[in-house]
Amino acid sequence: DLTAHEARVHEIGTLANELDELRYADADQVNDRYATIYENWQSLVELTNTRQQHLDEAETKQQQLEELRLEFARESAPLSNSLDIAYELMTDNYIANTEEDVGQLQAAQEELVAEIQGPYTESYQRLCGIVEQMQALGNTDNLYAIHTMDEVSTAYQQVQDQVAKRTEQLATELDAQAKREQLRRDWAERATSAQTW
Repeated sequence: DLTAHEARVHEIGTLANELDELRYADADQVNDRYATIYENWQSLVELTNTRQQHLDEAETKQQQLEELRLEFARESAPLSNSLDIAYELMTDNYIANTEEDVGQLQAAQEELVAEIQGPYTESYQRLCGIVEQMQALGNTDNLYAIHTMDEVSTAYQQVQDQVAKRTEQLATELDAQAKREQLRRDWAERATSAQTW
């Protein structure tokens, strides 16, 4: 649209030059008016270019935000689900009758902890990075994600806290089973010695 008007501005300049060449009496007044028109035209072109640049930057920023939102949504749902399952596994009641039972529970706990400290932590850190990038772009709202970063952070922290609690519970249970096993042996020895009597 501006290019169509640009030809008109140049035509006015050409007419002003012709009036100068023909020594028109009010040529100075015409040249002043043309200078004002040309300055306004240049200002309008600059503003239009600046506006286009801002629009392009805003579009790029919006595209980056959309990509980050989608990436967060793709990453947060499985992580949140995995954290919920891990938390349930670590809060489930257990029954242990022997030291071997506790050893099996501890082995399962170690596998779960390795997964939490490996893939879960990596995924959580990626989400933190995505949110930081979104904050740098000035917006953390995400209509695509089921879970917010606060919810994921809370679930991640609960799992981290539960790891320590469950490890301590299993260590306490192992001690209790060791004591029970010692009592069983003592009782068995006494029962055997009482039978031979």
